[in-house]
Amino acid sequence: MLCRYVSVLGVILIVYLCLGALVFHHIEHPREAQVREGQLGSVKDFMANYTCLSPADFEVFIMKMMAAYDEGVLVTTNTTSKDNWDFFSCLLFSLTIVTTIGYGNMSPVTPGGQAFCVFYALVGIPLCGAFIVNIGVKLQHPMRKLLDKVFFPKHPKVELYLKNGLFVLVGLLIWLFIPAVVFSAAEKWTYGESLYYCVITMTTVGFGDYVPGQQAQKYREIYRVLVVVWILMGYAWLAMLLSKMTDTVVQVNNTIKEKRRASLRKSSIGEDGESNTPNGKDAKKVKDKCEVKDMEEAKDTSMATTSL
Repeated sequence: MLCRYVSVLGVILIVYLCLGALVFHHIEHPREAQVREGQLGSVKDFMANYTCLSPADFEVFIMKMMAAYDEGVLVTTNTTSKDNWDFFSCLLFSLTIVTTIGYGNMSPVTPGGQAFCVFYALVGIPLCGAFIVNIGVKLQHPMRKLLDKVFFPKHPKVELYLKNGLFVLVGLLIWLFIPAVVFSAAEKWTYGESLYYCVITMTTVGFGDYVPGQQAQKYREIYRVLVVVWILMGYAWLAMLLSKMTDTVVQVNNTIKEKRRASLRKSSIGEDGESNTPNGKDAKKVKDKCEVKDMEEAKDTSMATTSL
């Protein structure tokens, strides 16, 4: 049963990936072509106005600027980028390592920094995962208290759905929608861009196209510390949701097993009330084999859902 379940999920995932590829291609590719044509026109105009500069020298200049920009450094005649490797910037960078966000806007380029990053990630990712999971367990307490209270005894299923929906909605409001308002005001992003950043960060996608605290603003250090706290607590809430999803999958799986056991019991008894199995020992063997198989499937299902 578990193999069939995984196969169906695999097919759905492949279809979902192909659908995403088609949608992103049709939405983003025209904009890319437009920017490329505009950039080529700008280069041609520049070379036409400054004929004293050879194309080879201009190419070397552009490559040097791009190499510096890839390391997070931008220098013009009147603008210099903010220092990326101050303590608080490194604090946010360390968080992106242990939480596997990996914005990509900055990364170590020295051999020593790269070597340290490898060992730091190997130790920090499990440590951060253990911390987030335990905080998520603590956050389950108010949810369990809410689930224990009975408001509509005549409609238990409807009440359960409403309680779960309310808890998810409150979490979305606290960790996504309200922070998006704060980022919109602090970073001068639109609300849509801020909400996009919050979702991309909380899901550990971390494109790096939007990173908070990049501008030279007042209280930049305190602001980045608050961003670190928000990410950790938001991850804990997400871990709580995943834990709840795991419990739900296990409960559904147990319900299916109970129905299957009941069906096996009915099929093992004939119309005359006698057992269809040759003797009691064989029946016991069949029962034990089914229980062992159910335990193995339950273990596999729990491990699969927990790994999400």
